Order: sequence, then structure tokens, then C-alpha cells
Amino acid sequence: MAQAGGRGIKLHFQPGNCLQCDEPSCVAACPVGATFKYKDGRVLIDPSICIGCGNCVTGCPYGARYLNPDKHIVDKCDFCQRRLEQGLEPACVVTCPTRARIFGDLNNPLSEISQLLKREKVVRVINQKVDTKPNVFYRKGTAPLTWPVEPTLPGSIHMPLAFWKKK
Repeated sequence: MAQAGGRGIKLHFQPGNCLQCDEPSCVAACPVGATFKYKDGRVLIDPSICIGCGNCVTGCPYGARYLNPDKHIVDKCDFCQRRLEQGLEPACVVTCPTRARIFGDLNNPLSEISQLLKREKVVRVINQKVDTKPNVFYRKGTAPLTWPVEPTLPGSIHMPLAFWKKK
């Protein structure tokens, strides 16, 4: 995203992945319980239950959910569930060339992320109308902090009709 600055254009890059909220509005929006909080705190989707209605898409104030046209369900970042099961870090963490992403257990005071939170100023991107208590932190100076939108809860089925059509 580019913003006009005093001396030209400043560029700010801010990934918009799932913020793994403590109080996720997308869970409340799901009419069938397909979206849920996992025991480790991540927000996950059970693809065998998801009906692809799209309520969680509009229920997410961070735009982190999308209708997957191949799977015909809603999808989102799960911090690379398969990699985590193998004891590996999420792919975005491993491939980040600037090491801007750190993944870890916020409840473990010895984890790298807990140590970072103790020594550096960080910010959370919080929706002004609905604080879902996101668990993704950005270093101070991250901008823009105004990208969240107002979620719609609960909603009618928001999925476009073309979503269901097979090719």
C-alpha cells in the first residue's frame, strides 16, 4: 500500500492473513460449527462440515477468509497445519527473506515470540467496532492500521450463486 508522505511516497507492506483471534467473530458467524477455536488457540475450519455459505467471510473484520472455488468451501490460513503436525514452522515464516515473521507459543514465556513481545513495542490491528483480540502482532510503525472492516453478524447466506457451478 502506498501513502503520500511529506517527501514523496512511502510504502507499507502488511500481510492480511488470519489473525487467529481470541474472540473470533467468524466462529460466531458460522451456522454449522465448521469454524472453531482449536485447543492451541488457532481458528480452524472443518472442511467436512463447512457448507460454503460465506457467513464467516463477512463475519471476519480482517478480510482473511475467502470462498475456495476448487473446494467449494470457505478457506483461510491455518498456519500450515500439516507443517505444524510435522514439527515445522509455517511456510510464510520459513520463506520470509527479512525474518519479519515469528511464530510461536504466546503462553510459553521462553518462546521467541514471548521474548520479542517483552522487549519491543508491538501493535495489534484491532477493529474499532469489534475487538476480536487478534493474536498476530506487528512491530511498532506498522501502517495502515485502518484496514479492518465492520463485520456483519449473523448474516444470510452471502455466497455468490456462481460459486456452486461446476466447470
